[in-house]
Formats: sequence, structure tokens, C-alpha cells
Amino acid sequence: MKKIGMMVFVLSVFVSFDIFAWGGGGEKPITLNVAVRDYTLDNEPPWKTGAAAYQKLHPNVKIVFEGLPYDDMRNKVLIAVAAGKGPDIAYVDCIWLGEYASNKIIIPVTKYMNATPALKNDLYSPFLAGATWKGEIYGPWSHTDVRTLVWNKDMFKAAGLDPEKPPTTWSQLREYAKKLTNPSKDVWGFGFPAFASEGSLDMWYPFVYQGGKGILSDDFTKAIFNQPHGVAAMQLYYDLMWTDHASPTDLIGVEEGQHTDGFDAGKYAMIIMAGTNKTNDAYADLTRQQFEARVGAAPYPLAPGGKVATGSGGWIIGITRDAKNPDVAWDFITSVLKTDNLVDFVVADGDEATYKSVVASPKYKEYLPQYPVRFGLMDSTHFRPPVPEYLKIADALLNAMQKVLTQKASAQEALNEAALIADSLLAQRKW
Repeated sequence: MKKIGMMVFVLSVFVSFDIFAWGGGGEKPITLNVAVRDYTLDNEPPWKTGAAAYQKLHPNVKIVFEGLPYDDMRNKVLIAVAAGKGPDIAYVDCIWLGEYASNKIIIPVTKYMNATPALKNDLYSPFLAGATWKGEIYGPWSHTDVRTLVWNKDMFKAAGLDPEKPPTTWSQLREYAKKLTNPSKDVWGFGFPAFASEGSLDMWYPFVYQGGKGILSDDFTKAIFNQPHGVAAMQLYYDLMWTDHASPTDLIGVEEGQHTDGFDAGKYAMIIMAGTNKTNDAYADLTRQQFEARVGAAPYPLAPGGKVATGSGGWIIGITRDAKNPDVAWDFITSVLKTDNLVDFVVADGDEATYKSVVASPKYKEYLPQYPVRFGLMDSTHFRPPVPEYLKIADALLNAMQKVLTQKASAQEALNEAALIADSLLAQRKW
């Protein structure tokens, strides 16, 4: 999960807390090196407050944090662990899980999770499954962002639509998008990222999952996105752009995040969004109530006969194979994941929670815009396939999307071609 809409001033942030003993005085000093996303160190919770609390209980553990931007998070950890010099604890984007687990970059923590039932049972079940690879759990979650349809209520009013009633079906989505479009003013009914970056697929996948099937087969050995449920989802994008002319053709060059900027600027009346844009500059001075009066959120409009589905990204907290004291690492992680500490973190950072106790917190309910909608989707979320080959498969799918949206191939033709590539990659798997 990439963090969008935040200025990062430092590429690598180091924060150190000197702590004197684990489990009581007289024990040998221990150092935990922890690699996390840079923005999670911008606020006191969860890591700084977690370390401070841990210090009181375990006085000779030294905790050193390294904050990394998205691209460096993966590359630096993989290189460091390959050299035997990796951190003890590292953030893992959920799309990297299969790669990290199959290459033993991180270790299974099933025994720790089973010994910590309060934490394990607190996770929403899709997130527990999303941290599992080949029957083993590889870490608890830090935070997430859930995808929803969002719409500009003022633009709905101007188009004669009820601002409190978003489209609930694909046909309504197309109908509303046409009514909201005014090409002469560069105003479009529905915007979606279609640039050749993985985030474009991330917004599209829930439309696929509505068909009751996913991207790959349940055993992750074969592509199924070229079956009718996937073809229909790709055709929906084509129809919005070329049949209805309600989505601009320049979306081919729009990345995830840029389409959110377009929504904030009034270019797109509806988009799919990861998380909430309440923290964006356009709404910085608004109260939650004022924000909700301007921006609505709802589940994805449903395919004919479809099931409610959404998608999530997010960060799993893994223990690497280089950890010299994995028991201590786990003990520290569970200290950081205490409910009050996580509530303070997601509220301060503008994220969404994966734990039931956090979601039930009055402070979280008060903070999270469109709370009932987002809370209601937690059990319907899906994740990108966690296979090590995923990023290469994503490249093939992105190529298919661009071929369809530039009218170089039909949805079926483009997805069949991508499926052949995916099947070839999966046939060579070593996991």
C-alpha cells in the first residue's frame, strides 16, 4: 500500500530509544532493528510511544527505527536480508507476502499468534487470511485502507441527482456518469487510474471479485481473470470511456493518487478511492460533518447478480530471518499493537484499522469519515494475489488494460493474452 497525498521530507529517518534490560536487570543488552514506512514515524504513535512503553518494562533493549519510502522499503530489506544484515522487524506490503515468505525473508509467526489469542481473534478474518501463506501466518497487521466509491455531492446536485443516493449497480454507475459529464468543461462522471502502474489494477480488482471469483485460482496456480467475471469488469471500464464517453481517454496517463487529485479539484464526479481523502489539503479545514456534506462514500456498484466486494492494501509486520531474538521482537510488536496505541496512530495518520477493538473505539468512530460504510466492508475485502510472481502478472494485466482502453484489443482478447503469460509464470513456480 502506497501512502498518497503526503509530503515526505526525509528519505530515511532514524529514531533510537535506549532501553536497559529485557525481562529485568542483569540480562544482556539486546538491540532490535526495525524497518518501517517513513510516514509512520512522523507522529508519536505507534512506534515512538510503543518503544517508550516498552522501555519501562524491559530496560536493556535498544530499539532502532529506520523509516523508508515505499520503493526503498522492499529493495533495501531484500538486499539486507540476502546479505545476512537485515532488520529484526520489517514492514511487508501485503502484495509482497508470497515473495518474502517463499524466499524465507520473514519467518512464520503462527506459534506466536496462536499463543496470543486476543490479538489473533481481534483481527478481521480477511486480514488474518491476508497475512497467511501456505498455511502459516507471517505477521499481524499495522494498518490498511479500504476501497470505496466516493462522489462529489455538489456535482450530483448540479446534475439533478440525489446527493445522498449513489449508484448501486453497474448500469446506474454508467447512467449517473453520463449525466455528470461535461467534456466542454473537462468534467467527467467517473475517473479511474489506468496508467501502467500496479495501483491501477488495485482499484479495478473489486469489480472482478464481485463475480464470485478472483484473479487467480484458489490454489494460485492458474489465471482466471480472463473468465466472464473478469472480462465483464474490463468491459465496464471500456464502456465508461468509449461507449458512454463518461471517462476521459487521458486516464491512460493517470496514476493512483492523481485521480484522487482530479476528484478533489472537481474534474471527476465519482472515483474509486483507497481510504479516505479527508486528510487531503482540499478538506484540511473541514470538520468531519462538513466533509461528509461534500463527499459521499459507498460500496462499489454491483455487477448483475454480483456480490459485495472491496479491496484493501496495507502493511503486515514481519520478523525477518536475521532476527537474533525473535521472541523479543514478537513481544515488542504486541506491545506496539495495543488498542489505545493503534487508535491514536490511525487517527493521527489518517489510516484505517484492521482490528475489531480499534474499529469499536469511540475515538475511532468519531474520527473516521463515513464510518458505517467503511466498517461495514471489513468482512468483504479482498487482497491482491500474494504469489511471488504477482508483480510480473500485474505487468501483463496492466498491458491488457491499456490495450483495451486504447482500442487495440477486446477485453477478452487482451485478458486471454495476459492469462497465457500468467500461467507460464505460475508453471515455473518454486513454492
